[in-house]
Amino acid sequence: MTDVLLARGGFGDDTTLLRLHQAADLSVRTVAGSLVDIRSDHVAPTHRSAPACVLFAAGRAGEPLDADVLEALCRLAERHPETAFVAAVAFGDATAQRSGVVAQLLLAGADDVVLLDGDPAELGARVAARVRRVTRERGEALTASARPWVDVRRREAVGGRGRVELTAKEAMVLEMLTASDGVVLRDDIGAALWTGHWSGTPKAIDMHVANLRRKLPHVCGEAWRIETVRGAGFVLAPGDADADHGGGATVWSVTG
Repeated sequence: MTDVLLARGGFGDDTTLLRLHQAADLSVRTVAGSLVDIRSDHVAPTHRSAPACVLFAAGRAGEPLDADVLEALCRLAERHPETAFVAAVAFGDATAQRSGVVAQLLLAGADDVVLLDGDPAELGARVAARVRRVTRERGEALTASARPWVDVRRREAVGGRGRVELTAKEAMVLEMLTASDGVVLRDDIGAALWTGHWSGTPKAIDMHVANLRRKLPHVCGEAWRIETVRGAGFVLAPGDADADHGGGATVWSVTG
């Protein structure tokens, strides 16, 4: 899961993106355009990178709010009550219009309205607070057989049976596996884990996968398992929620 989906339209540059990274250590995915350009499937929990929070620019105080943005906010907030929608408004000196703008956005479905041209730490903290609430509620709503996901901010694996802490590299490997419906190649894992002149060995990748196999049952029991695809890599596959495999691994072979 991604912490924040940021609609770039209306922000002008990457200042807001940098503020979120620096102030709140949030994982951010961006889309071009405004809230109007965000499709429902980008936000749905079934999406591998479904965000906990959608942050979008809503305009400037003292100017009429874009009717298309308000309509998109109503539609998305109604369809995805499990996601937080945060509107960013540049108030400038138009303090007299502030209450009216905030009221319109909250009535349309926004969970919060933040000051775009205010304190970066406050912007990050308010968005992070929404992310924490959604993350907690989604974790509580998971069934025992739900597909696990990675809480990037806390660096934890999350599933229907609880949470478990991961190392940085374990989190990277598991995030690649949870984001894919198929086989994740060894070469791709190695490229993600090690950059520069030094590269890890195949045994190092096996070590991280073995650690994840030991930790995964604490998150989702035997409902999901990391299986080896011989000659290729690894895949996160449904297991048997009622069976006790003792954390072992199934090995597939690539033919043809």
